[in-house]
Amino acid sequence: MVSGIDVVRDLTNPSMPTPRRREVAREFSRQFGWRPHDFLDMPGSLPVANLVVERGLDDSAMLSFFPSGRHVDSIPVSERRQILSLSYNSLIDWHIWVDRESVRCFQNRSQQLEPLYVRRFGHSDHSGLERQVFDEAIGRAPNPNFLALDNALLGSISDWRDILRYEIPSASGAISALFNAIILARAVEDFDSRVNNPSSDHSLLELVRGSGKKIGDAIMDMMSERNVPSSAIPPQLFDPDSLKKFDGLSSETKSALVEAFYRHQSVPYDYDFSVMSKHALSKLYERYVAVMRDNQAVQLSMFPMGSEEEWNRQLGGVYTPQYIANFFSRYLRTRFPGDQFLKASIIDPACGSGIFLRSVLEEKLMLASGPGDGAFDSVFGIDVDGNAVSAAGLSLALLHLATLGVLPEQVPVMQGNSIYPSVFPPDADRPLDAVIVNPPFVRTELQTEEVREAISKRVGDLVRVKPDAYSAFLVASIESLRPGGFGCFVVPQSLLASDSLKRLRDWILDQAWVHLVADLSAVRVFRSSVYVVLLIVQKKAASEVEIPNVSVIRCQKDVGLALDDFLEGNHRRTFSYSIFNARQESLSRPTWSVPLPEEGGLLDRLESFPKLGSVANVRQGVITGANEVFILDSEKVPLGEEAVYRPLLPERMIGRYALPRETGKSVFYPFLDDVPVDDTQMEIDFPATWNWLCGHRERLSSRASSRRSPSSWWRPSWPRSPDNIFVPKIVVPKIVLLPRFGVDVSGKWVVSHSPLVTVRSSAGDDDLLLLLTAVLNSSVVAWYLGINGKKFERGYSEVTVSLLKRVPIPDLQFVPDSIVRQVVSSARELSSSFEEFDHVTASALDDLVLRHLYSLGDADINILKPDI
Repeated sequence: MVSGIDVVRDLTNPSMPTPRRREVAREFSRQFGWRPHDFLDMPGSLPVANLVVERGLDDSAMLSFFPSGRHVDSIPVSERRQILSLSYNSLIDWHIWVDRESVRCFQNRSQQLEPLYVRRFGHSDHSGLERQVFDEAIGRAPNPNFLALDNALLGSISDWRDILRYEIPSASGAISALFNAIILARAVEDFDSRVNNPSSDHSLLELVRGSGKKIGDAIMDMMSERNVPSSAIPPQLFDPDSLKKFDGLSSETKSALVEAFYRHQSVPYDYDFSVMSKHALSKLYERYVAVMRDNQAVQLSMFPMGSEEEWNRQLGGVYTPQYIANFFSRYLRTRFPGDQFLKASIIDPACGSGIFLRSVLEEKLMLASGPGDGAFDSVFGIDVDGNAVSAAGLSLALLHLATLGVLPEQVPVMQGNSIYPSVFPPDADRPLDAVIVNPPFVRTELQTEEVREAISKRVGDLVRVKPDAYSAFLVASIESLRPGGFGCFVVPQSLLASDSLKRLRDWILDQAWVHLVADLSAVRVFRSSVYVVLLIVQKKAASEVEIPNVSVIRCQKDVGLALDDFLEGNHRRTFSYSIFNARQESLSRPTWSVPLPEEGGLLDRLESFPKLGSVANVRQGVITGANEVFILDSEKVPLGEEAVYRPLLPERMIGRYALPRETGKSVFYPFLDDVPVDDTQMEIDFPATWNWLCGHRERLSSRASSRRSPSSWWRPSWPRSPDNIFVPKIVVPKIVLLPRFGVDVSGKWVVSHSPLVTVRSSAGDDDLLLLLTAVLNSSVVAWYLGINGKKFERGYSEVTVSLLKRVPIPDLQFVPDSIVRQVVSSARELSSSFEEFDHVTASALDDLVLRHLYSLGDADINILKPDI
């Protein structure tokens, strides 16, 4: 093996051919623990080689190697900034400089040009080049001083969008076309300047500022000077007619607008779109689409439209993280041998800004031996949002320019709604090798009637109630795959556990093999209430093949590292994530929450136990549909009208075993002696409450229950029957970190949304109620609910009525009376004190339930309570 110092000397040799330098860069990465992503050959820059490296499937640093004879210390400040702009315009904060004697690490977003660390190296010691040194150093780095590239450029774009909407209201729809045209022009200008280094050609800014030209004319003149005539520009990228709406802008406004695409006033670097176009634009355009989206449009999108201010607060969370796009792309590369991946037909039917398509193309281009080898001809994107289609087309065109040196003749994206069969797949005669998509998650309530009907036709009876838009994309994508083709999906975690999606899960298993279920629900991948899973399936072929295992990733943090480990075949368990294999048959359980291998035996045994639903009634509590109207502080209940209010037990006040004596909250409950009160009686006997309800009539009438029954506009949506509410019961919060089952022996409390459990035996059987409370509060039930429940961030999960009905409980008829008495006695003691919970008694009771009711041994208990 070549020594580390010799590898560095080769990389700093300016006469070494680029192909050979790429091979040496890979050897450098292997020796020093770096993971290479790309090798940037940038003509006109001082470094002779620029290596982009990553951590967790996302770019983390750029390493630049300086030619022999040029020591880094001798580089003047102005030239240092120019070099650092390479990493800044790649949307990478860290830049590592290597010459023949030393290595320096810079944070390019620091006003100070002092390195974070300097390490000398030689034949005997070159440890300063190792990845570990970098990882340790950046953990101690100061905060950056100025905006990152995406925040700087997109902030300017957002500001100019608002200015142009104000100055030319009629041009609002053309603003994105204007920005796209300027970005296209700037990319052509920077690429040409870097490759050809012309001295006579005009910049776009010079043409706008010096000649007073209209923006459209200035763009065409600049492109023509750089040998890009209008006939060579794909019509989807540039429409001169749409730019005529901005002809009336003043010279000062036009100059300031165009200048915003050259630099940001607070950042010491010029924008370089020739560098951005290689990798950074895939990240930029995801947010760019969000900035340019018309918030008033009715369209499929991941988040419901709100006011512009509310939408802007979500801009950081709407885009797909680069590590997910890279993960899917690299996975597909491993599934198609040799040149097959280059030619594989891959479609994204909800492409957004095209981040998945760009990532796939980057992987394909790494394999290309000739000019692209047709890589751009085998990908295609569709999106319902015109702004997204324009941005995706521009992004792919600039990648084509950055890698092949010319603009493409056409861009492989189109506008359309992929849930319509006439749109997707776009060419039914061409088999699809893969579909890769982060589909829109749109609830039924936010869908138009036309879209709702199209989704219903696609999904049929596979979703029991109110199909979300993503389910239609899932079905359409799997149907369009050729036998053996792959589908890579970002789906909500509810797909794994929701009862209403059981038929859809069964249909997927009938159509395809599941290769991966990566549960990321404990991590906030998107800054929203949606918690996601990465799902990879392969369409079943007609011939018999060996049934593959399903790989499972459970991730609490470090998602990129977990996905990277999976791609490397490293099935491991850390504090951050677990990666393991299971049999396809493990997905035949009621949910797709696959247990760890050592958990599978315990889960199988528990599934043979009786279910809670066989011995008890499990229901949902009251649903008002408007808590802000129907729930009051008890002291605000009108005097003399207490009869139509009941004490409310908020979820947060449900304790483990015990409940509070008072909560200070009451809920409107229009029943007297278990008989519903009508509106006439309300108006006569409860006038203050009636007036309060009438004052909120508009809000109450907007509920779905009121639309179904307009005369009941003033009632809670689902008050439930009193004989199901005001009885001895067990209650549990719906969203929990650890389940807390409290026992309401007197039956006085109303719970909202929370599940409740009542026994089916004769009234007053408190012993059975307390026995079940002990069982439900046990570690085995907490573990079972944690595995099978819908997951949320930071370890929270949902306890639903359907899940509770399936909870395995001991066969109580075989439990000795002496054990029953001990359990009931301890449960009664714990339920009597809300203020001071007796942990010692609770722990002893838990052990009693596990060992004597469930008959579990030490090995099983260690699975349930691994820290004990």
